[in-house]
Amino acid sequence: MAISSSITSGGLGRLAGGAHRSDQPGADQLGQVATTALSQTVNSQQAVGLDLNGKFGAAIFSVGTPQVTALLKNTDATTAAVSVTAWAR
Repeated sequence: MAISSSITSGGLGRLAGGAHRSDQPGADQLGQVATTALSQTVNSQQAVGLDLNGKFGAAIFSVGTPQVTALLKNTDATTAAVSVTAWAR
């Protein structure tokens, strides 16, 4: 029995070929947005707290800069740029 038949969900299931669904890119992007929002919220709360020595808390999470990668099948010279701006709360 192949192990790939036992793994049907999650990241391993996707890697094993279980996710050829059209909604997967959207679900991945939603997860990325949620992760970024959570890390910013936790870091903001951490920054207003004090430790036992009276120093403000340091960021727990770091979010990398956005990256754009081209699909190898692209044949034109189109380029893309990405930027991140902070939103007001």
